[in-house]
This record gives sequence, C-alpha cells and structure tokens, in this order.
Amino acid sequence: MTLTAPAPDSRARRIIDGLVFFRWWVSVASAVESWPRSRRMALYLTCAVIAVIARLWAQTLPGNYDFHLWDLSSSAVLDGHDPYALYGYNYPPMWLAVIAGVKALTGSEIGFRLGISLILCVVDIGISLLLVKRRAQCAEGGARRVVSLALRDKRRFERCMRQA
Repeated sequence: MTLTAPAPDSRARRIIDGLVFFRWWVSVASAVESWPRSRRMALYLTCAVIAVIARLWAQTLPGNYDFHLWDLSSSAVLDGHDPYALYGYNYPPMWLAVIAGVKALTGSEIGFRLGISLILCVVDIGISLLLVKRRAQCAEGGARRVVSLALRDKRRFERCMRQA
C-alpha cells in the first residue's frame, strides 16, 4: 500500500495545513486579543492553575526515566560520587545542583518529585508571564505573519526563510 499526499486543493490538505501551520491558533489568538484585559487575565490564570494541578496530579503516577535518573544522580552527588560517570547523566551541571539541592531538602522520593514539579511549575509560569508581559510578540505577530505568508505565497515565504 502506497501513501500519497492529498491534492493541494483537497479538503484533507486544507485540514492538514490548518493543523500544521496553526491557522486555527491565529484565529483563536485574534479573538482573544479583542477581549478586555481582565477577561484575558482570567483566562491566563485559569490555564495556569489547570497546568499546575495537572503537573501535581501527574506526580501521583509512577515516575518516568528522567525522574528516576534525577533521583539517582542527586543521591550520587550527595554521596560524593560523579553521576556523569556512574549513570551517564546528560543534563547540565546547574540542573544537577538544583536537583541535588531539592534532594537534600526533601530526603524522600515523593518529596523530591513534588519539589522538582514545583520548580518546573514556577519556571513555566515565569516564562508565560514573560510572554504575557511582552504581549507574546514572537508568537502573536511573527508567527501570524509567517503562517499567512506561507499560506498565501509559497515562493515569497521560501525567499523570506532563506534570508532569515
């Protein structure tokens, strides 16, 4: 069985292009832009709270490879061993210092996982606040122009991408 790409004018191709090029997001972002600031902030806070709850709930599930490696590596550091040599640890030293600090403060695996999740939540919220403060210029303006250009004029889009 051979798979072929949908024809350029087909409904399937328009749906795929809409998903791949985030055309749907441009229309959603435009609609949200017209909302009053208080409503946009309420949406932001709702999404942030849902994201934190989801991340904390995920900590009730069994850990993944990263958490297991972070737990082993932080224990190795606290015991005076080199996690890079022992476990093939492949994260930067700064993150190693962070996880070792969390491990030293918490002591248990559950506390360790919760501490790491809280740090990651704070970082995610910080990044999103930075994007909100800058009014998400890169996502709002730049991506919208790139998507609309890609959808309207393929040659012009390719020329712009080569220049960038």
